[in-house]
Amino acid sequence: MLRQLVQQNESVKILVLSTHAEPIDVSRALGGGALGYISKRAVAEEFIEAVRQVSRGRRYIERGIAEQLPVASLSGADPLGRLTSRESDILRFVGQGKTYKQIAAALGVSKSTVTTSSNAIKEKLAIKSNTDLVRLAIKRFVT
Repeated sequence: MLRQLVQQNESVKILVLSTHAEPIDVSRALGGGALGYISKRAVAEEFIEAVRQVSRGRRYIERGIAEQLPVASLSGADPLGRLTSRESDILRFVGQGKTYKQIAAALGVSKSTVTTSSNAIKEKLAIKSNTDLVRLAIKRFVT
């Protein structure tokens, strides 16, 4: 949706206000054309600063969120592009509700390989928990 707005009007300046503060959500918004990202939990002063910066054409990310982001996320590049093909397959299977044992059988690898790859995915995407990994996988591959 953000890309469509930017394509329709290249001078549009988008500041995303969201309930989500995960690095992957920020990266997607920036990759889609947003100049700024702020969560609903931000204080009023920071929201005002975000509006000012974005209206001037400058990038703004809420401080608390920016501290959690890997440097690559700030470019707006799709962080999923850093995953290996095996990691992408595992993420897709996770989104389909498969267990690590089922994923291992489908890929012809051990369960520990799937666990190790899942940990690498979480590290690359700055995801802290398995629950967040499942949420991301569902967003990416199911919805």
